[in-house]
Amino acid sequence: MKARLLLLIVFLLFASANAFAVCGDASSQLSALIKQGIDDGKKVPLILIHGHQGVDSQQSVDQDVGYWNKFLAVFQQNAEASAKFTIFNFQYCSDREPVAKIAEQLRDAVDKQIADRPHVILAHSLGGLVATSYAAETSHLSGKWKGKRGGETIIGLVTLATPHHGTPGANDASTMKKFVPRSLSAAYDAMHRIYWRSGPLPSAANRSDLRWDNYDGKLPANSKDINSAQAKRNAAFAPFTNKLIAYAGAVDSTLNTFEIASLILQLKLGGNGGDDHSKLSLANVGMVNALGNKFGDADGLVPRVSGLFCRNGSPTSKSKNFVCNSVSRVRRFEFGKAGEVRASELPDTNTLSIVRTDRGFDHLNMLTNEVVINYALNDILSFVSPKPPTPRNK
Repeated sequence: MKARLLLLIVFLLFASANAFAVCGDASSQLSALIKQGIDDGKKVPLILIHGHQGVDSQQSVDQDVGYWNKFLAVFQQNAEASAKFTIFNFQYCSDREPVAKIAEQLRDAVDKQIADRPHVILAHSLGGLVATSYAAETSHLSGKWKGKRGGETIIGLVTLATPHHGTPGANDASTMKKFVPRSLSAAYDAMHRIYWRSGPLPSAANRSDLRWDNYDGKLPANSKDINSAQAKRNAAFAPFTNKLIAYAGAVDSTLNTFEIASLILQLKLGGNGGDDHSKLSLANVGMVNALGNKFGDADGLVPRVSGLFCRNGSPTSKSKNFVCNSVSRVRRFEFGKAGEVRASELPDTNTLSIVRTDRGFDHLNMLTNEVVINYALNDILSFVSPKPPTPRNK
């Protein structure tokens, strides 16, 4: 009897330890596809994929960490969306595996939990790279879809502030120093602190996955700091760009000297001082101005041309609203005269909308701002509705 009781205690302790394993543990589970609510098998799976460090080192990957709470609050109030979709939340441990491996884990979870069911994906930041890798670089291993690439089984994909070409903020400082004038070196250094603090080296996963892919030839071709894996991934994703709607943000980078000094002081005194939007404003100064505007406007972490999945080469339109030629449909959220740009003024057919506020939309806004969320939800519905619904700009 005592032996059985002892075995039971050992079993419970072991089970408990595994149930609460966190991403910081070497033996922890690396990813999980978590169903939200009841799935009757008839609804379309909507897979949500978080960004870099969406699950921190003290959280369990198989417990919902609330990353998508703002989106889910809007989703649950929409009767049409709730009737058509079942939410599946894909969570993964960051900085443990490269994007391609995380994408394989997503593929395996789809094969196991929603086999042979066409699905829609909504992804933020690095999560969009996981999604495009899943689409372009993985093939299903079982069921009717065996041998089909992930992109063949996706109905549609919306990426929010995804660095499709990477971000120069993830590169080694020595690679980018030629762009940075001495007068702005403090802002550039502060940007790196905001990005990585004491985090992974440029060669580590997932920072390596975020480096610039050099689609525009800004870096020397022989640089070892170029994200060649992302360049290959983008080429492989080409057959599926018609399924993608890429969202990109941009925030005003014209802070005055006093504002910059104040934000840097907050950062130094408090370690992570200031709220997230203030930190993104400071990071944006480093991203845009300290790099000589060589990579264009940004959301604090991701250049707009990267979020929009821009092609190489100069844009062909002379419209004042033009940024680049994109490989996919895009929605732009940026700074300027507040409001929505009229449809007649949009620069090309791939640009579905442009929305502006005085400050603009930073990297966090692209996840939590209700205007962005409403557009995303309507685009998601358009993938499965005969008639695309009209976006509601609240």
